[in-house]
Amino acid sequence: TLATDNRSLFVVEKEDESYNKTRYKRGDGHYSIVKMDSFSFVYKIMTYENIRTAFLIDVIGKSSLNFNRAIRYLFTHEKDNFDLILYVGSLSFNGHGLIKVPHKFEPKHFNFTCKPLVEGCYKELIHDIRNWDVNLSNYDLI
Repeated sequence: TLATDNRSLFVVEKEDESYNKTRYKRGDGHYSIVKMDSFSFVYKIMTYENIRTAFLIDVIGKSSLNFNRAIRYLFTHEKDNFDLILYVGSLSFNGHGLIKVPHKFEPKHFNFTCKPLVEGCYKELIHDIRNWDVNLSNYDLI
């Protein structure tokens, strides 16, 4: 499948501009934020379970083409600093340049829970993870 610039839209997603102003100051604050022409992405390189890992934390402007551009950037600028690129999240498109790790080999299992504040309101929408833009930016793990 060829990469395209068709952007994924989610029913539930964070408001990136204000959220990201404080998100990447948490923890040690050592995040790399790359802004390109029509999108941006955030990554952090660190050793995780003895593996030098480039965590692709978030791609703002999610499309298969933008994931390809982010991965190409990592290989061009950081290839000597990591052995593995890891993105945690659900993507609704193919051609992104990544492979899906089988569940049994995932280094860590993430649980995501939600509860509607108004009973019955949008229950079908919020209980389907494909409607959520969830990735490592939503967690304080990295």
